[in-house]
Amino acid sequence: MYRSLCLLFMYALLVVSCSHSTHEQKLLLSRADSLMQIKPDSALYLLKKITNYKQLANGDKAWFAVLWNKALLKNDIEVSSDTLIRYATNHYGKDDPINAGYAWYLLSRCEKSKGNAQGEADALFKAQEYAIYSKNLKLQACVWDAKSLMYKSQHKLDSMYHYANLAYLAFQKQKDTRNAVVCLLNMGINSSMSKRLDRALAYYLKAEELAKHTNEPLLLSSAYTQLCYTYYQMGNYPRALQYSRLSTKTSDYYDYNKWINMASIYIKTGALDSAHYYLSKGSPSVDRIKFYYELWETLHEKRGDFKSALIYEKKYAFILDSLNQKSLSESFAGLEKKYNYQKYQTENQSLTINNQRKNILILVLLLLLSSVAMLFFIFKNRQHRKLLTQQRLLTSKEEALVKKEQEKNTILAKQFDIQQNALKAISLLKQNASTFIKADDVFKDTKTKKEFVTQQNEALSALYKNTIENVDLLYNNISKRLAASFPDLLESDILICCLLLAGFDNISIASLLDILPKSYNMRRTILRKKLNIPHEVNLTEFLANF
Repeated sequence: MYRSLCLLFMYALLVVSCSHSTHEQKLLLSRADSLMQIKPDSALYLLKKITNYKQLANGDKAWFAVLWNKALLKNDIEVSSDTLIRYATNHYGKDDPINAGYAWYLLSRCEKSKGNAQGEADALFKAQEYAIYSKNLKLQACVWDAKSLMYKSQHKLDSMYHYANLAYLAFQKQKDTRNAVVCLLNMGINSSMSKRLDRALAYYLKAEELAKHTNEPLLLSSAYTQLCYTYYQMGNYPRALQYSRLSTKTSDYYDYNKWINMASIYIKTGALDSAHYYLSKGSPSVDRIKFYYELWETLHEKRGDFKSALIYEKKYAFILDSLNQKSLSESFAGLEKKYNYQKYQTENQSLTINNQRKNILILVLLLLLSSVAMLFFIFKNRQHRKLLTQQRLLTSKEEALVKKEQEKNTILAKQFDIQQNALKAISLLKQNASTFIKADDVFKDTKTKKEFVTQQNEALSALYKNTIENVDLLYNNISKRLAASFPDLLESDILICCLLLAGFDNISIASLLDILPKSYNMRRTILRKKLNIPHEVNLTEFLANF
């Protein structure tokens, strides 16, 4: 037995002695590290000189992996292979939390490039642990920023805002103005998506002020573009036009999107010739082509050219179908990519196992000669333990299933009670809605009428609020889901949706909103257009199934 242990130790020593780093390689790693922030292209050039990185000592190999992935990231080169960076994640731990944090952060970027959302989330979770433990502001800022972008892609706005704010504070403490501006823009986008335009405007104005000190025209142009869009949403078209013109002073990839912004503002303000001029300046980006055709349709409608408007309406419908088809094909392509990645990963693991078997074959044979009897005893002992463990697992699983079923039944009962209460509340609200009357029909005295109108408005506001809350209980927070899925919806549009789901008829809704039935019908038509509902689909049925 002692002889076998000595042979095993000698083999391990032999393997370790085969990996070493030369003085020149260590010098290249050190220089690349010092140049990473100021000249990442030069750092990448130096790292490319290390062609035999697999022969580096374990510590230097892990260091090389971190520096290589950092250099590719800073030079905007996509990294889809995670083989190299996993040297670093396996090597670094709590004894070097900064490099460990960067290793897991860089691994998350690789997983993101491959479209592996779960792998990205797991890697960022590990990076976050090391970032907090290390108390390194720069590492923390990178991790917070990556998490905010991940939550943005998942449309989890509260989490996105939380981590964007953490990243902004960390960048501010480092006096990293450029990245602080990017975080402010992200927080503004988050607020805009949440329909908090005042807060979004505050973030964009702050980003504009900071961007003026970065000497980066494209960053300042981004702030101008977002300010233009926010003022446009708020209906402040003169300010929107002002920032739209400022954004065009810097030429970039999004030039034509800026022309579209200006055209949309001119359409709103009635300057149709100017709108036509800017819409004709080029071709839109793929993500705004629907809006582009919609603007052409609106422009021709306002000019009375309904024939041309119909042509663009057909183009809009065609491009919408094309984008839906493309989205479907891309989803299948993503599944195929994920399947191929898992297949290659399994093959790589098999190759690794085969190589390891070859390396330890001699040691296994030597160990077998001295331990056959012991192995037989251990095997019997393990079989007995496995049986006991399996029995325990089966018992614990059965108990867990019973407990889960009880919890599920309790939750369903609570949900049923909530729904019943919501239905009763909506029934009472409908009864109360019929009691609202116009002040002009009752009061002639101006003062008394004013007091009644105030009370009536407060009661209506309470009715609206209670209706939305109860409809949300019945339809899984439909008001919030509508606002997230259709950013163009106004609060009054969402109110109409909730009133329809609550069972109010069209006449009652028009009366509650204090508008004519004709105006209410126009509002419904506009609402259907915002929701992209075909003519043959019932609006209430669409909302109930949303």
